[in-house]
Amino acid sequence: LSSMVAEESSGGKWLRYRYSCCSNAAVPISIAPSGRRMENRLQTMEGLYCPASIDASGRPTFMRTFAMVQSDSNNTRLLSFDRDQMKWCVDNSCLSTDAPHPLRAGFVGTSWEVVPISDFDGAFEGKGVTKPAGP
Repeated sequence: LSSMVAEESSGGKWLRYRYSCCSNAAVPISIAPSGRRMENRLQTMEGLYCPASIDASGRPTFMRTFAMVQSDSNNTRLLSFDRDQMKWCVDNSCLSTDAPHPLRAGFVGTSWEVVPISDFDGAFEGKGVTKPAGP
């Protein structure tokens, strides 16, 4: 239980509680290759990582939900913050920062990068080209 708030009606006739467990408003992230997917050039940790929990410092911990290297898909991988070393780590591969979230850490041009992802959920329908008005 991460929070609990009691609410009372203005007339005092009812009382209710709103609560949340492991409140996590973090954006899913991806440790993913750019360009063509050639497995012999990928790191085994690369994949899609989604928020799984909140650690003692309030930082999210991410679990890999999709592996880019198919032969590594049965291994559980976590992206988490190591408070003793002040590093974000996947297995033994770590990058130094005290950022509260890996998206705010500026991991660009490093041995691995963290980027936001989108579910691209939508109806993408071609509507064609409109006909020009004329005689």
